[in-house]
Amino acid sequence: MSSTIKLVRLPSLYLYVMVFLCLCFFVAINPEVGRDYFNYVRIIGEIGSGEYFREPGFSSIVLFLLKLGLSPEAIVLFFRIITMGLLLRFFYSVNSPLLGLYFFLFVPNIAIGLLNALQTWLAIGIFLQAFVNDLFSQKLSYRRLLAAAVIATSFHISALFYLLVVFYYIALRILGVRIMLAVFAVGLVFTTIAGGVVVEYIGYGKYSSSNLDVLAYPNFLAIVLVLVVLFNLMFFSGIQRDWFLSLIMVSVTVFWLFNIVYISQEIYLRFVNFLLPFILVSLINFINRFGLEFRVQFKFMFGLLILINFLGTVLDIEEDMLNFDQIERLFMRMDN
Repeated sequence: MSSTIKLVRLPSLYLYVMVFLCLCFFVAINPEVGRDYFNYVRIIGEIGSGEYFREPGFSSIVLFLLKLGLSPEAIVLFFRIITMGLLLRFFYSVNSPLLGLYFFLFVPNIAIGLLNALQTWLAIGIFLQAFVNDLFSQKLSYRRLLAAAVIATSFHISALFYLLVVFYYIALRILGVRIMLAVFAVGLVFTTIAGGVVVEYIGYGKYSSSNLDVLAYPNFLAIVLVLVVLFNLMFFSGIQRDWFLSLIMVSVTVFWLFNIVYISQEIYLRFVNFLLPFILVSLINFINRFGLEFRVQFKFMFGLLILINFLGTVLDIEEDMLNFDQIERLFMRMDN
């Protein structure tokens, strides 16, 4: 049976490898793509000179690579390739690998985001490895989850979100749903009273704003994504249900905290990024409950909406995010 499944997934594996190699080639010959490229080159240079040391995992790897003789530009390329590989490995492991690949390529937060918010997506990719081949097989290891969350946080501080979800999940499995729902209620009260102090402590006070629009696009999208997962809880059971319930409880608490302190749109988008892979998993779990005809129709409509959103985002994108001039010069050189 397992050999049959492997044979069915083999064409998808070839496609994933081809996409990975094409993306590696593209970023290698066009390294300046991405708004934050030069910021990361500068940060890596500062780490090498001892002027900057924040996330210990990221900084330690940078120092090691610098000692090997790699340039800051080469290190950015290295991290981009690793990030793409980690994300593709996760999306290949979901129950619908072709939909996972489509999701990876055409959700702007992922395809474009990993060229900009490199550390964020690197941390997400690291944490997602704890779920490869495990989430649907009902065997989530506490140690594996904790190790992945700690390592991810050492590469970017925002992965503390995943660490909180892991702690909540382990406590829920041990103490039960009722007690953890009470903890959730206490958490909401605590964030209401001490939210500002928490945000300042983790270094996010600089992102606070006094004119937050709760229904602005990223904020509203975060609400919708949490509601999607909440709706899908009725289709989960056992370990899956407990994981997604933990994800929802922490997401709602964090979202409430963001509104209390008027956090900026940039952080809302980062928060959305941490939810996206699990939104895909929940949707796949939902549609697999139905017949083939419904699954085909749903995937078609879902894929069409993603493509429309992708095209709209690319057409309306900031000029410096993808460096379109650089891309045009690249293809002009290739023509010559």
